[in-house]
Amino acid sequence: MSKRFRWVLALTSGILLGLAFPPFPFPWLAWVAYVPLISSLRNCDWRQTAILAGSSHMVAYLIAGHWVLLHADPYTRAASAAGMVWLVSLSALPWIAATVNHRENGRLSALWLVGTIGIL
Repeated sequence: MSKRFRWVLALTSGILLGLAFPPFPFPWLAWVAYVPLISSLRNCDWRQTAILAGSSHMVAYLIAGHWVLLHADPYTRAASAAGMVWLVSLSALPWIAATVNHRENGRLSALWLVGTIGIL
């Protein structure tokens, strides 16, 4: 799989996940939003996984939570942006752990991944 196609799949996943949250009327997209991301992470190391999953979640958070960055006060806007970056780093951790687990154990970690994403 080419590097460009991995990025297309990861960003598509972020767009689908972002559109699954209000005010958009597509909550059913949450059921299929991670399929492109899981496909893009095939045969990736943990660094590539962190970058792709983090980018995917950043797109999702920017679409679903764009209203958080619309503060009139620039300090509040900066604090909101910092919180969004923190959320992205937290949401990339389960993907990294699943990739490392898959590399070491040779088993698919999808069920474990879904459980840890649900906790976040």
